[in-house]
Amino acid sequence: MNAIKKTEEWIQSHKKLLTWICAIILALLPFLHVNSGVEFTDTGYSLGNYEHFADAEGTWALATFLSNVTGWLLTMLPFGHTMLGMQVYCNAVLGFLLVFSFIKLREYFPVRYVFIGEILAWALCWCPRVILYNYLTYLFLTLGCIFLLKAVKSQKKKYFFIAGIILGINLFVRFSNLTQVALIVVVIYDAILRKKKVKSAMQSVGLCIGGYFTAVLAVLGGIAVFYGGSEYFTMIQSLFAMKDTESTYSLASMIIEPLRAYWDQLKWLWVFLVAIAIGTLIYKFCTKTVVKYMFSTAFLAGLLAIVLYYYKIAVFWRNYNDYHCFRFWAVGFIVFGLGLAAYIIFSRKTRQIEKLLASMVIVIIAITPLGSNNALYPVYNNLFIVAPFIFAEGMKYIGSNKAESMWPAKLGLAVMCFFLMLQSLLFGWTFTFRDAGFTTGIDTTITQNRVLKDMRTTSERARQIEELSVYVYENNLCGREVLLYGEIPFAVYALEMPSALSSSWADLDTVLNREGMQAEMEALESEPVIIIAADRYEDLLNNPDTDNEKALLISEYLQTHDYQETFRNDKFVVYLP
Repeated sequence: MNAIKKTEEWIQSHKKLLTWICAIILALLPFLHVNSGVEFTDTGYSLGNYEHFADAEGTWALATFLSNVTGWLLTMLPFGHTMLGMQVYCNAVLGFLLVFSFIKLREYFPVRYVFIGEILAWALCWCPRVILYNYLTYLFLTLGCIFLLKAVKSQKKKYFFIAGIILGINLFVRFSNLTQVALIVVVIYDAILRKKKVKSAMQSVGLCIGGYFTAVLAVLGGIAVFYGGSEYFTMIQSLFAMKDTESTYSLASMIIEPLRAYWDQLKWLWVFLVAIAIGTLIYKFCTKTVVKYMFSTAFLAGLLAIVLYYYKIAVFWRNYNDYHCFRFWAVGFIVFGLGLAAYIIFSRKTRQIEKLLASMVIVIIAITPLGSNNALYPVYNNLFIVAPFIFAEGMKYIGSNKAESMWPAKLGLAVMCFFLMLQSLLFGWTFTFRDAGFTTGIDTTITQNRVLKDMRTTSERARQIEELSVYVYENNLCGREVLLYGEIPFAVYALEMPSALSSSWADLDTVLNREGMQAEMEALESEPVIIIAADRYEDLLNNPDTDNEKALLISEYLQTHDYQETFRNDKFVVYLP
């Protein structure tokens, strides 16, 4: 006990130093293995969009307008035209987000729980850091929430207005961030808790809305100057039309899929929860010491059996370069957080600011998946406020219950928390988006490509890229327009070849449907270089045996314009006219 007391005293006396250490750790974590991982889809696609943003048109240029502008500006910085340089700059965004969240949330929660929460948030950031429409969304959302909390706590008008401005700006980071207007319920809930008069409540709401529309009108004005007054609204129409070509982007799908994901993961959790509930009830009503000891032994054996059962059915996943390793535990954590938030809202013993934080957490969890077809994956990626809240409030309420009969519940939650952190941290340490994991095959540094130089990937992928790069350099193809097909949009960025079509990722119907692709190909003023993924479409020129309509369009174009195969390896085929 003396050792524990001395430790606590030392921590208290060095609190400022430890806070700085925690902040530095959080700032540096995103740069772990910053040069590892080269993939052919989302990462290169985003980087290519930034590189060529000045010439960009169409839906995606405006749907993620401020993200693209930010990425484009980053390309102008030193080393901004390299993948490693952009990785550094974009990882700095996440580092800032982690540190900012940590510093500001200390006002509401104990430092140690905020730190643990931000560590978990970092570990589950699975999305490529260069996809700024995600990380800028989370940054502005967090900024908006912090200022909203500051507003309801201080009741100062300027903070309500600033919160509205920040959330209004976020609409142009990604259009689907429109759902964040739901955070106005926090302001309304604050008015209800304070028993404000209608006039006073409407003033607070009006300030938020006023700030929101001030930002919206300002950015829309800038867009109108460069793109025309109607282009943004045309973009909105095209976004809503996406459901016609991709059903996963329908409103019903974006609501149903997260619910289905909850069910798919939670159907295994009930075994654990039932065991904890039965254990707690039996222990509560046991009066004899011998029976308690016998039951305790049986309960511990049961928990071990459940863990082994989860291990056997792959709930306890051991491939840490796979999302499955944390999904079960993360969903349990989120559901526990939702239940905890609901309890806090209806509890008479909790402070007003805690109730407001609880309502904010519920809104964040509810709205984050909307606008995406990735079910709950956006939620896992956006725990910067949620995770510290759950850890802090969870420990508070569990610790406040001193009843001896609660130890089975506390032990069960401790086991779940342990596996959540274990699986998440190992995932965060190992995972590389659509490449081998940091510890499972990334062993080669790229040297024969100017843009990807010093990035690390597998020896096979490095060879494939370098062989193609050398061919492009030797034949002076850099700067030539290129048409890509087969999930390889990265080539526009990596090979310094602008896309001949409006999108470098022509495979996606959500950005370019078949009719649109055909019209754009017919309108081409010059014949582009055509690069096909050999592992998907082996030989479109001589053997166009495929039921893919877009691939057949390319095949017909190759034959009509007398293209010849000029390069081939096991990943890429190049055709020139």
